[in-house]
Amino acid sequence: MKQKSINRLLKINKTKVFILICITICMILLISFFVWKQKSQRQSSLLYMKLQGPCNVMADYSYLYRDVDTIISLNHNFFIHGNEISLPVLITSIENRCDTGDYITRWTNESTGRWEIISTSPDSILIETPKSILNGRYAIKFVKEKHFKERYYIIFSNDSTILKCEKIFNMYFPVQDEWGETVTIPVDINNMKNEDTE
Repeated sequence: MKQKSINRLLKINKTKVFILICITICMILLISFFVWKQKSQRQSSLLYMKLQGPCNVMADYSYLYRDVDTIISLNHNFFIHGNEISLPVLITSIENRCDTGDYITRWTNESTGRWEIISTSPDSILIETPKSILNGRYAIKFVKEKHFKERYYIIFSNDSTILKCEKIFNMYFPVQDEWGETVTIPVDINNMKNEDTE
């Protein structure tokens, strides 16, 4: 009878230990998930804030590879407000070139769409402007270049496009402190082309 009581007690203790271990594991997993989610939300928020506002595409440090005869740029303006985006107006055919207001309005509308964050490790976004040749997914890189003063750049890149854009700040933004790596010479676009093709 005494042996049965001991066995029952051991069985109860084993059950309690097992339950305690399961609870501990669940707590660790929940805490890890909460920390990961907080970090992910912060990174998404920082990326979102960095991309807000205007920037200018630097044509001499950018390239587009498209299977078209000609690409004509009507402007170099890049503007993000919330989840809306306005891209540079690019025309891919000389035959369609026209200076009338109706055409310009249509091309401007076709260069306007929405964007969303795909990843923050590494940073990448999706631009949804179906009628623009800049529609698609892009890796994002933030760079500060030191000339006579610091200049801030965003580089949008994929396998057929590299757009180096100079960020325009109308006032101080806290995100400038976490902008990205600082270089003393312009980013070598040719090296980025080689990286994309490897």
